[in-house]
Amino acid sequence: MRERSFQFIIAAILLLLVNSCYEEFGIIPIHKNNVFNFILSPNSEEEILEARNKNFEIVPTPYMYYGGLQYELNNAKVRGQSATNFQRKSYSVNLKDFILFPNGMGIYTEFEKFKLLSLSQDYTYIENRISHLFLQNLGIWPLHTFYAEVMLNNHHQGLYLFVEDPEEYLFTNNKADVVLRRYYQNELSKVEVNPSKNITDSTAYVNRFYSIYDSIVTLKGEQLYNEMASVFNIQNYMRKMIFDFLILNGDYTDEIYFYGNKLENGSIYFDIIPWDYDDIFTSRPHEIGRDWAVGNSFGVRAYANHDEVKAVVGDRFIFSIEDDIDYVISIDDYLYSKYLDEVKFVLSVLTESKVDEVFQSTRAELIPLYAKPEIIEQSVFDSDSTSVYLLEKNIVEKSEFLKKRIRWMNEELTKQTSN
Repeated sequence: MRERSFQFIIAAILLLLVNSCYEEFGIIPIHKNNVFNFILSPNSEEEILEARNKNFEIVPTPYMYYGGLQYELNNAKVRGQSATNFQRKSYSVNLKDFILFPNGMGIYTEFEKFKLLSLSQDYTYIENRISHLFLQNLGIWPLHTFYAEVMLNNHHQGLYLFVEDPEEYLFTNNKADVVLRRYYQNELSKVEVNPSKNITDSTAYVNRFYSIYDSIVTLKGEQLYNEMASVFNIQNYMRKMIFDFLILNGDYTDEIYFYGNKLENGSIYFDIIPWDYDDIFTSRPHEIGRDWAVGNSFGVRAYANHDEVKAVVGDRFIFSIEDDIDYVISIDDYLYSKYLDEVKFVLSVLTESKVDEVFQSTRAELIPLYAKPEIIEQSVFDSDSTSVYLLEKNIVEKSEFLKKRIRWMNEELTKQTSN
């Protein structure tokens, strides 16, 4: 992904018009509908609609229409985990060239890779979008997202969320050396090396990541905090934890990227980007009854019910202790004192007025889309169908819930910091 000034865009358009190759360049004209239409073989369309519980590349490779322009693809894949259990699939798209979207202030942004999320388990399609906006305000969500529609061979597939590919963003914008995706029990599910850098071995980066889990067992208190802070951005990590507590995120251990760079002194340092927020406003953390997912640095930990988790965290602002980093923050008094500093920051940003702003802006984006019969019709293939009534009701209920929770957290913070 790269950014280009408005002036450059105008010059490029004029040049391309002269050379009669406007379509090949991929500049999006101003248009009203964000519709991605994939043209593929009838067999591929049938396979997508009927497949369940599997990821696969769409073969032969389709081509795509957007904004009246045709785009060639390197590949397109059915992606995700839970979304594959539904007729409306989520997709990863890799263009041969790039597509340009306005990004404010006369700046256009190039995208070669992106995700189209079907939101099939969110009956009013708000959860990922509001989470992204809140996280953006906290400075830990840099990715470009917007609502869009998807079609297969001109057959409407309903409402989707466009999300910029996180790895492409981190490699291009943040010049990351490596991107790691965390998995359960302190493991990694993915290690990607920046293709533009001459890095032949990711071992040093992986070992540096695992050193976090070594330190939480051997160190305590201020020494542990300083060691963790030297390896990764613990402030951003804590802010994510606090947001997850606020919004009751039920699935996040494997929904986070650590991206690493080698510093001038030769040490490796990581920062984070959160990922999928399709399981928020949940009643209990992910580790309940899932012993296979819980970290094992401190031996076997298992939680049969929410009360057993609460017995560990007490009244602390921590929703889940599935991962060992979260667990040690919940039991180490010094780490938790630093955590409270980040709670103050999060609550200073995510105010009740900010909640109203985010929900109302999301509503404004969705209401015109809910006026389209195809979107409502396609929702019958999701976990629950939707309607304008349900959208309005959910926005009121969830915004009031969050505002009430913020008030409670502010009151509880005063108690915890005055002790």
